[in-house]
Amino acid sequence: MRTWKHDELAHDLKEYLQANKADRLIWCDMQLGPAGSPRPDVYALPRSYSRFLPFAYEVKISRADFQSDINAGKWQKYYAFASAVVFAVPDGMIKATELPNGAGLFVRKEKVWRMAKAPKVNPLDNLPRETWMKLVMDGLGRLNAPRPAFNAAFQRDRVARKALGEEMAKLIRNRESVEWQIQKEIDQHQKRLESIRSANEAERKRASDRDDIAAREFEKLCDLLGLPRGTPAYRIESAVREAVENLNADNRVSHLLSVITSAEHSLAAAKLRIGAAERERAA
Repeated sequence: MRTWKHDELAHDLKEYLQANKADRLIWCDMQLGPAGSPRPDVYALPRSYSRFLPFAYEVKISRADFQSDINAGKWQKYYAFASAVVFAVPDGMIKATELPNGAGLFVRKEKVWRMAKAPKVNPLDNLPRETWMKLVMDGLGRLNAPRPAFNAAFQRDRVARKALGEEMAKLIRNRESVEWQIQKEIDQHQKRLESIRSANEAERKRASDRDDIAAREFEKLCDLLGLPRGTPAYRIESAVREAVENLNADNRVSHLLSVITSAEHSLAAAKLRIGAAERERAA
């Protein structure tokens, strides 16, 4: 748990009230009159005629300081200038049951202030003349002065929010980069698929063309063999074998006829030679 310093916690409370109580004038460590007058850690004056309910906040950061104030009755002096008195403490420092009767409790949680116990609000018709003079002569000048930068707690919150914003921006840029890379991979994969599809389509076209050529060749073969078109391949193959066998048979017959013709010519020539020889012997 964070350890608060007194002035740091007081300014943190003032910043919170200024951000959430726009209808009030708020001072930090404002003395409510001449020297010796009470000086609440935070004083909130409403801008209202009908509900004039000033609040005094007493900041405590230790139980010892709280007990000392309660025992001395210092906090009761604020009722001359405020309709309610509220103790503002870090979370867990005191319990609401430890408060004096009528006082309220405002607790600084980890990230925000929370009212743990509402104070008793007493009507207050007006402020002492010295208080109004102090608020006019000193208080208004402090209100109109340039506001300092956020106190340390709010400054840390702002730095944290800035760092978180930068981290979120970095995450968004990284996400956009990853999404771009993924989309790039998807596009490249799509191109590869298109290339494969185109190659497959071209191969299918070539195969289809080869099938068409083969079909036409089969048709021509059927015509040459005297077979009807569309005859199964096995039947065409059988017809081709028969044609080859028949062709071979025709070649053997032609060769035999050639031999016989040659033999006939040889016999005729022999007969002529025999006849000539007989005629010579007879002469």
